[in-house]
Amino acid sequence: MTRFIFSNVFLFLSFLSSALSPWISSFSRPGVRDFSQLTLDLTRNELIVGARNFLFRLDLSNMSLIQAPGRTPATDISEQASVEERLRRQSVEKEREEKDNERRGERGSQESER
Repeated sequence: MTRFIFSNVFLFLSFLSSALSPWISSFSRPGVRDFSQLTLDLTRNELIVGARNFLFRLDLSNMSLIQAPGRTPATDISEQASVEERLRRQSVEKEREEKDNERRGERGSQESER
């Protein structure tokens, strides 16, 4: 029974793939991996594709490459990491300040009760 279901699903997916193939585009570049980000720029009719250390601009109408990729410098990546670290530290400092203020408020109310 399971084999029957699997073969039917496989046949359906094969049919679906061949039926949709005229509308499916693929994009790849040698040496580029980890494609993970997609952004549409409808005002320019572009698809912006992000991969590890690369950005690509593609024409939405035919998925052709508009702009050859430039490798993202490692300094940009480390700079982004330092920005994230700074934001995390600021968040931790803010939490500490809030806790200190709460403690001061509790002490003040205890002293006024005496």
